[in-house]
Amino acid sequence: RLISLRRQYKAFGKGTIEFLRPENRTVLPYIRRYKGEVILAVANLSRFVQPVELDLSEFRGWTPVELIGHTDFPMIGDLPYFLTMGPHSFVWFKLEPLTKPIKVPGGSGGADLNLPSLDLAGGWDNFLRQEYRYQLEQDVLLTYMPRQRWFRGKGREISSLHITDWTKLGAGFFVVFASVTYEDGDEESYSLPLKIAKGELVDTLMAEIPESLLCRVSTSKENGVLFDALSDRTACCDLFTIIANGRSFATTAKGRLIAYRSDAFQKDKEREAECDEVRRLSVEQSNTSIILNDTFIIKSFRRVEKGPSPDMEIGRYLTESTSFANMAPVLGAIDYQQPDRSSSTVAMLQVFEKNQGDGWGFTMKHLADFLQNRQTFPLSLRGSPSTNTAALLKLAEQARPAGLEESLGDYLAAIEQLGVRTAEFHLALSREKRDRNFTPEPITPTYLVSLADAFTAQAQQSLGMLTSRSASLNEEVQEQANAVIAAGPDLLRRFQALRELSGIGGSRIRCHGDYHLGQVLRTDDDFILIDFEGEPIRSLAERRRKQSPPVSYTHLTLPTKRIV
Repeated sequence: RLISLRRQYKAFGKGTIEFLRPENRTVLPYIRRYKGEVILAVANLSRFVQPVELDLSEFRGWTPVELIGHTDFPMIGDLPYFLTMGPHSFVWFKLEPLTKPIKVPGGSGGADLNLPSLDLAGGWDNFLRQEYRYQLEQDVLLTYMPRQRWFRGKGREISSLHITDWTKLGAGFFVVFASVTYEDGDEESYSLPLKIAKGELVDTLMAEIPESLLCRVSTSKENGVLFDALSDRTACCDLFTIIANGRSFATTAKGRLIAYRSDAFQKDKEREAECDEVRRLSVEQSNTSIILNDTFIIKSFRRVEKGPSPDMEIGRYLTESTSFANMAPVLGAIDYQQPDRSSSTVAMLQVFEKNQGDGWGFTMKHLADFLQNRQTFPLSLRGSPSTNTAALLKLAEQARPAGLEESLGDYLAAIEQLGVRTAEFHLALSREKRDRNFTPEPITPTYLVSLADAFTAQAQQSLGMLTSRSASLNEEVQEQANAVIAAGPDLLRRFQALRELSGIGGSRIRCHGDYHLGQVLRTDDDFILIDFEGEPIRSLAERRRKQSPPVSYTHLTLPTKRIV
């Protein structure tokens, strides 16, 4: 166990060593440092109990965390740090720095600070004990979670919320798993990285990241707050080193949190693995994204589903098994192995690709420049509406009017390049021979029947929702809604006609799942494809399902059709 523990902390075998010189010379203390990792080791060389005072003034405000039991020791202050050592005993501490808040982009400085309170009898870790669990679930999480952008159940009635499992990763740093049950019987599970800050830090967090606070926490000695750990620089750096070092943690419900590195995380990347500048991306849906030194990106998947995240699964396959280079390589991940032995992805580490923005912004900029020139070019759709796909395809075959390329600048060449990258992406996902998760499958009559039924069911649900809410729409939108409702029967007949198709060749492969201009990044002279998670509203099984590639890249052409 000790050998395994040493392997998880690189400071034991790399970096520097510094011996401390306490007055009690029978105690040997020393500090190992490697990059941002600081380990304090103390060994009693005597066969008797020994007291020792250590000069740790350099680390004032830091918290020693005992490595074997993950126990937080008192914070280091101005006075010498006192320890009592048993006969021939030793102890290893990871010294963890003060909480440093990361301001959340778009966060509200006027967030409600009328927070619920948890009064603890004993240590700070007790907030997850059984006697406080109900209050934490009902008074804190039941209020906090539905307000978050990543929470899927907005507008649904929650019948119950329960904490199902948790583990400790660092000083006051926990990952909590909560299960939400709705009135209709559906259940969802969420991963909540949480952290406790206390003392002088409380006022700082309330002033800088009020939207990340969950509740006030107090003991008989001190006051603190419970907050989103992904708003703390120290916690984000901890997640990075956990993945980089491949650590694992047991959970209270006999599960495990297992971190691992991909083949792409080579030693040259490891030498770059610093954690000085940390920031959060402003765009969040089902995950929270953290940027480290503009070199790495950590995605924390909030929704916990049984099975691998498609973003991680497809990204890792492309990284390790193909030559496709226009994506962010996957460097590692953290899986939650649940008590029933099923596994879920809760975090992923990738290379952060510097870029000039997404494809949608790139398109809007060129469109604005094009319209500003007020030039006109003869393009004929032969009387067909601009939403007619066949007419648009025929239009694409026409020769480009003189002067169009010059007016659009480099946009046409860039979009042609994006078309090539899209084809290369799908080809990379179509050549697997061994891994059943990625081997192509033929389009069969049975698949067409299931596709027809799925399209029909989704259309019926959407039409029903539109019908029930059309009366509340304004007059102009209501007219459009009524036109859609009237066209409903014809739309359903078109979907059911898929059942009758025959002689269709081709294969189904793993696809992007939510491919549009917002899912490609423009670099200096190319495009990077990102975010293979699929549409968040769909189940994991649907997002991992193989499909015909045109279904995937149809989303990419929809904005172009709207522009036309």
